[in-house]
Amino acid sequence: MINDNSFLDQQKTENKVEIKRTKEEAQQELMEKFGLKQTWDFQLALQQGKIELAGQWLKHIVENKENFPQYEATWDSWLSDRQRDLELYQQLKNDGTLAKMEHRPLRVTFEELQDKFGFVDTKGFRNALELGKISQAEEWLNYVIENKIHFPHYLPNWDRWLGDRQQELKDAKK
Repeated sequence: MINDNSFLDQQKTENKVEIKRTKEEAQQELMEKFGLKQTWDFQLALQQGKIELAGQWLKHIVENKENFPQYEATWDSWLSDRQRDLELYQQLKNDGTLAKMEHRPLRVTFEELQDKFGFVDTKGFRNALELGKISQAEEWLNYVIENKIHFPHYLPNWDRWLGDRQQELKDAKK
């Protein structure tokens, strides 16, 4: 006997697939509404002091979570990170630090680090440690610490990030 509901169930499933938007469609909506297409744009808005705009962008995504498939797989951690970003930059704006920060493309920051140390990021730092270039890695870390206001991409997780690098350096010195 044929189950008449099976055809209806199949149609419902097919309709659900049609309703689910693509990442590109979701980004287009964000771009049209806020001028911020993705997380990187959100973070750039924060660095530029556009805290309210970034907050509206995040609120819209939270209120319409099902329409943003690009965040689905890592929703909880992604949202937690964005909320922390928002809180941090609000604090930096309130205490005047944000106005003093240098707003430059990450590419420029990486070029500066590459020129000075031969590597640009945590991966390069770890590689230097593995190759026994302890003093070079330590100089890089000290430079980032002394100039952290110029490296805003590290700020949202600064304490954890710094603690991890200091521990890695300490372990490499043993």
